[in-house]
Amino acid sequence: MERRPRPSSSGIWIVVLILGLGISAGLLALAYWSDRPVAAAAEEELEVANFDDLDSATRLELEQLERRVELALRNARGEQVLPSVASFVERHPNVPQGHNLLAMLHQQANDPGSAYRSYTASLALDPKQAEVSINAGSLAMKLNRHGEATQHYSHAVELDPK
Repeated sequence: MERRPRPSSSGIWIVVLILGLGISAGLLALAYWSDRPVAAAAEEELEVANFDDLDSATRLELEQLERRVELALRNARGEQVLPSVASFVERHPNVPQGHNLLAMLHQQANDPGSAYRSYTASLALDPKQAEVSINAGSLAMKLNRHGEATQHYSHAVELDPK
């Protein structure tokens, strides 16, 4: 049996020190960002279209789009409904659900940048969406935006501590 050389005790302490510094930096970032708004636009007064406030034609269109997106995502055919959802968002930019649908399609198409922008647009309109904050946090991590990820995760925990 071959014997590996044992690391020196000073080498182990250097690794422990580096890990400790990394954990400390993460905790500091969490403490710093936890008091910040999730999106700068969340501080502004925005005209948000609540689902119940939409006219019946827009509500029906959104419900149909939600069903089409769900089916397309289940069958890995998101590209087929992407133009319809993008058109809906363009015509109704103040409806957070439209941005969420668009984000899910971009996510399935492996376009994390576009998905992240859509989720943050939705959060800017309605910051009280815990699941959307989690999704935005996951994408921010994928995009190496660790500070923003921490911010989104912290916000999600504030909204739903479970």
